[in-house]
Amino acid sequence: MKTSDLPRDWVLASVEQYELPLLRYAARMGLDIDLARDCVQHAFLQMCSQSPQSLTSGAGPWLYRVVRNRAIDQLRRTQREIPFAALHAEEEEPTNGTAHSTITQPLSRESDPGQRSADSELYALLRGLVAELPPATRELVLLWAEGMSHRDIATVTERSEGNIRVQLHRAFARLREHTVVRRWLREEHAEEPTGLETRIALTR
Repeated sequence: MKTSDLPRDWVLASVEQYELPLLRYAARMGLDIDLARDCVQHAFLQMCSQSPQSLTSGAGPWLYRVVRNRAIDQLRRTQREIPFAALHAEEEEPTNGTAHSTITQPLSRESDPGQRSADSELYALLRGLVAELPPATRELVLLWAEGMSHRDIATVTERSEGNIRVQLHRAFARLREHTVVRRWLREEHAEEPTGLETRIALTR
């Protein structure tokens, strides 16, 4: 492989890995599908001027941060509400509204249709509960559900890693307080425990 091909192959590999998750993330910020695609394309175009060595935080967190900033600019330009506007809030009061995604079907890695069907009600409940979290906290859970570490989430949102840990702990504690979730956790523990966090990751 030629040395000149390395940046191109690196970007193409990143497109393959991150394009759909980034589209899902931009849509959950309240953008329609065209604006979401614009944000993702912008991030990959910006990536073409970078090198793997220059992205000290890694390609994933860097792309999410670029998409996030572009999405906020688009929302401001179109005078729409920014669902994750409280970027550095320690805690927020719950809001009545939720961000609407134009990508309505969860893009999950789960491949067994029978399992998805059996769990659909629980997944719908968890998605609804996550949507009711304070916006800044909801963003952290959504990023976590994409497989990001606490450090990666801190890089994307420009918050401290300690704050991310605290807010995620509070978020999962709040979700566990729901009556249906508590009953499900008891049933899972009696059979084959999967864990609330794993279930939430499968709802994306």
